[in-house]
Amino acid sequence: RRHADFADESGKRPPILPMFVVGFLIFATLNSLGFIPAAIADAMASLSRWALLVSIAAVGMKTSLKRILDVGGQAIALIVAETIFIALFVLIGVYVVHM
Repeated sequence: RRHADFADESGKRPPILPMFVVGFLIFATLNSLGFIPAAIADAMASLSRWALLVSIAAVGMKTSLKRILDVGGQAIALIVAETIFIALFVLIGVYVVHM
């Protein structure tokens, strides 16, 4: 596809990297280099966890159970299997790291 296919009505294309990605990379670099004080880094980490929690809750609140059931049993089984796989993968990873 040509890049013009992604242009909006004004003819402007979206940026290659969204600004939140650029901001994340800048702050991650500054934190890794020690330019951000530990107290601020801890506060931002806590804020990040809360933001993730709120965003996941928002997605869950917007999810229609009826539409999920309309998808069918095979799709629901796949979602459950993927969730179990990811959970086991993470648990095994945590176990291996703490051995």
